[in-house]
Amino acid sequence: MAGFYTALIDPAPTIQWPALSPPCTAASAATFLVPLLVVAVVVGLIQTIFSVQESSISFLPKLAALMLVTAIAGEGLMLGLADYLERGLTDMVGAIR
Repeated sequence: MAGFYTALIDPAPTIQWPALSPPCTAASAATFLVPLLVVAVVVGLIQTIFSVQESSISFLPKLAALMLVTAIAGEGLMLGLADYLERGLTDMVGAIR
């Protein structure tokens, strides 16, 4: 019986992946979310002030803000994501061999 309990307490070693910091952290998400939140609040206030109930009016400013943020910061975020995926896939292939 001692061997059974020892196996439960001390399992076989597992593959430990290298610690990669994913580029999709809170800072990366905030890059897109904060400008959209600001635009949504401003448009919502304007709609409230003028008593406009049309939801499509709020869509276009948010879309424009998203496109602007993507044009400004998108390249750096995509390069970080590509580097993360390349390192992760290379490490997975190395662990399989």
